[in-house]
Amino acid sequence: MRAYRYTVPDGYYAGEVEDHGLLPANATHVPPESLEGFIPHWTGEGWELVEDHKGKQGYLDGQPHTIKDYGPPPEGWSDTPPPPTAAEIAAQRRAEILARLAEIDAASVRPLRAIAQGDDMQTDHDKLAVLDAEAVALRTELAELPALIESVSEESESVTQC
Repeated sequence: MRAYRYTVPDGYYAGEVEDHGLLPANATHVPPESLEGFIPHWTGEGWELVEDHKGKQGYLDGQPHTIKDYGPPPEGWSDTPPPPTAAEIAAQRRAEILARLAEIDAASVRPLRAIAQGDDMQTDHDKLAVLDAEAVALRTELAELPALIESVSEESESVTQC
């Protein structure tokens, strides 16, 4: 005969065992129900299904969190990360701008070498003009990033104070 074990002291299903005439400790002959996303829980009188999110990773009040217990997710739980802050967005944009400026510098080497050696063509000058215009725009944006962060922070403070 089959028996169904549960953990002590919390009573969660721990698997099947063979009953050789004597019911093992922490076991019952009542088979548990099975449902995806739930774990059977022995109440002392029967099985109930409890949500199983144990081990799931996500965010609790915006902070990374791993669920450690059975049951519904805690209050403030989310599967998705919180939206980035203005400072995080600005830092990401700064990194993108610096990476593009490095690409522009690398792309400028060949036309500059041609000009320095005197074997340049109009396409070398045109390419440098396009790259320089882009670099000027990026440097301007880079210089404005601290002011942008400050204005976004002030806006979010005024919204939270309302």
